[in-house]
Amino acid sequence: MKKYILFIISIFTTSLLFAQCVDNGNYWNQSWVSCTTNPNPNPVRGNSHWLLYEFHESQYIDDSYVWNANRTGESGWGAQNVVVDYSVDGTTWIELGQYTFPQAPETSTYAGFVGPDFGGVQLQKILITVLNTHGSGSCASIAEMQFKIDQTACYGTIDACGICNGGGEATWYLDADNDGFGDINNTITSCTQPLGYVANDTDACDNGYLGWSEMSTLFANNGCSNACHGGGASGGLDLRSYASTALGGNLCGTSLLTGTKFVDIITVSGHNACGTPMPIPSMNDRTGGQFDAQELAQLQAWIDGGAPELCTNYSCPPAAVEVPYNGVDDDCNPLTLDDDLDGDGLSYTIDCDDTTPDVMVRINVLLEGAYNTSSGMMNTDLTNLLPLAQPFNRLPWNYTGTEQLTSIPNNMVDWVLLEARAAGDDSQILARKAAIILNNGDIIDADHANSYTGVWFDCLDATVPYYFIVRSRNHLAVISNAAVLGNANTMHDFTNPATVRGGTTQLSNLGNGSYGLLAGDYNSDGIISVADFNGYVTNLAAINQYLDSDFNLDRVITVSDYNTYIPNASKIGVFTVRY
Repeated sequence: MKKYILFIISIFTTSLLFAQCVDNGNYWNQSWVSCTTNPNPNPVRGNSHWLLYEFHESQYIDDSYVWNANRTGESGWGAQNVVVDYSVDGTTWIELGQYTFPQAPETSTYAGFVGPDFGGVQLQKILITVLNTHGSGSCASIAEMQFKIDQTACYGTIDACGICNGGGEATWYLDADNDGFGDINNTITSCTQPLGYVANDTDACDNGYLGWSEMSTLFANNGCSNACHGGGASGGLDLRSYASTALGGNLCGTSLLTGTKFVDIITVSGHNACGTPMPIPSMNDRTGGQFDAQELAQLQAWIDGGAPELCTNYSCPPAAVEVPYNGVDDDCNPLTLDDDLDGDGLSYTIDCDDTTPDVMVRINVLLEGAYNTSSGMMNTDLTNLLPLAQPFNRLPWNYTGTEQLTSIPNNMVDWVLLEARAAGDDSQILARKAAIILNNGDIIDADHANSYTGVWFDCLDATVPYYFIVRSRNHLAVISNAAVLGNANTMHDFTNPATVRGGTTQLSNLGNGSYGLLAGDYNSDGIISVADFNGYVTNLAAINQYLDSDFNLDRVITVSDYNTYIPNASKIGVFTVRY
């Protein structure tokens, strides 16, 4: 640890308390001498020979260095046994310890010795009281003392993050679409940057998909914001606008924005993406590797999301907001470029010119913690504690949906979070929705006043199959074993292991031929481990609170929750459901 050596002025005492003081440097031939005892600044030391070192402001002191009396004929006056006191506040004294100082040799080459170690304590004053000397005379003397200051110590206020004079926890913004820009409406305060968050709030569209605004910037930053390969006039690739980019140029045409063709053309030497081999080496090599791995991943994410032009959130504005249909994608819908469903010449999102949601999904699932074997139903002990608004707007879900109840149904067990995943790539989340689970296991929309028998999803296609994930606050999440169609007439029964990926390894046998989600995943990371036990211990004995550690959903945290957790310890969810 780097330290700065501070040379202290010596304070001389004669018959008066502060009779004289002089800065003697570290010269052994200029010494402090006291031949008369005086009242000590520390009353418990009585009348004595003493030196007082006082700092203008408090300092953190490490060790010290001492030169004892060294002038000819005076080494016998040198201090032998001393007691060292220090004061933090300038008034109260604390004893550091008693020390023995060796006698000086009375030579010009005298180098002194290492003195008392203060251990980095913060103090204002140091008091040296001489108990006896190396001789029998009445005088006591010390040539010089030096004290080392720890300049790495904090001489201000340590903030909540442990930083001296720091600004405390920073605000981080969710970057759901991984474009490096954050959502001003979805924040976390933390000392360190959380995964999936950035320091800026400049993303006007952070809904999980990239749009043309992100892509045009990416192309421009890599020298591709011009009429590449001759531009639109000669059929070449033109990346100056969304419309011209969507045409794809004369090599691949509109299929350029499907699959991995665009990224492969950039990165693979001699790649034959569309019937004509590309030159060697790859385009990226020929241009000096301008597209880095993160940029290529963003480009692929944009294509996987349907290569949309704009990224508006999946919500339906009033019909008056609809815009003239221009034959291209004016929203963030990953499914189709033609979303004028009602043929009125206007378009917005896949459902905003249609009068009903796209897909009804019916799912039945049981939560092990709340299941009552006698009744074959789940208990509803949380009824009076359940929040009216969905509870998944925090880690690890970071779901920003606005689902909300006007009142809690008597047969409601808890909230759950549903996800629709792409059939061809189950890592791609196409839609999420918070819903409520009833005591018979049915999951229905929060808008239960409409008497829905399932959950409506906007922006899904009723003709396309999806994987569905069910997430709970404190049970292991599961995903359907196969991609299935949303159908109001078909119940997807997650109480049957055959319908769940991983089967019985992902479910608890509840008896009566039924299976339920495994209880005990306190932090919802998809693994039931000691971290979940620690969460349980943190809230032990809590009563009448809506807590994730309430594994059996009975509103109190007791050994019963531990007993629910322990059989499931070390259970691991399939990869797709883990955070």
